[in-house]
Amino acid sequence: MDSKEDGHGWPAWRCSGKGSALARRVARGGGGRSGLPWPTRYRKLHDEAWSYLLDELRPDVALVQEALVTKLEAARRDHAVTICGLEPSVLAGTAVLVRGLESGAGPALDISPHTYAVPVEVQTAAGPLVVVSVHVYPGEKQHADLARLVAELARALPGRPALVGGDFNSARHFDTVYGGKKHATFFDSMGTAGFHQAHWALHGREVQSFWGKQAKEKYQDDHFFLSQRWAPRVRTCEVVDNDLVRRVSDHGPVVLELDVPSA
Repeated sequence: MDSKEDGHGWPAWRCSGKGSALARRVARGGGGRSGLPWPTRYRKLHDEAWSYLLDELRPDVALVQEALVTKLEAARRDHAVTICGLEPSVLAGTAVLVRGLESGAGPALDISPHTYAVPVEVQTAAGPLVVVSVHVYPGEKQHADLARLVAELARALPGRPALVGGDFNSARHFDTVYGGKKHATFFDSMGTAGFHQAHWALHGREVQSFWGKQAKEKYQDDHFFLSQRWAPRVRTCEVVDNDLVRRVSDHGPVVLELDVPSA
């Protein structure tokens, strides 16, 4: 039941001799409980965005937000697809797509009617990994939802390796622009809960991943967090920013590469 007012969403993860996870947005959806239509600008480009994610980038595990349900259903041909709970009138949702790996339901996470977290346990040669696709709505309850997300992850995943990725609508730069420490509090809380923020740890800075028309500053809204025990597996983590991505979405992919042994 995704309902957000900005743009596309795409996260993903690949696993073979070398694994990769990429956080990205595949297509921007409106909807939510009200079933609002998709913005025409991105709806027309959805096929191209979807093909770029699944055919060019070809992740083994894709975390998507605001993806059209019709596309998610079609992807069942060669993926195991887990979608957030949706009302019949809703056109798009948060989901996890798994290709070529055994997977099953992960522990339930209950955040709020505004924020969605879809957990799937993926079997890798390095052991099971709970993958969670997240979409946090940027409304007045956003910071309460972020705090609830951290608490739910700690409750549901004690001692279990996890990869949490998606559109959090949160960036440290928001605190710089507007003052306060609300966003820093979220990132600090994820660290306290035992999660490694892949991009920040490698680069020590944020890189723009959202360029919607309402963005007056360069915010990185899209992130991957990995359990500390898997942190040494991180090879690279980069935001994909190219002409195609900027044309088909207002969010860019965040590509995370992991060292995972071959099966």
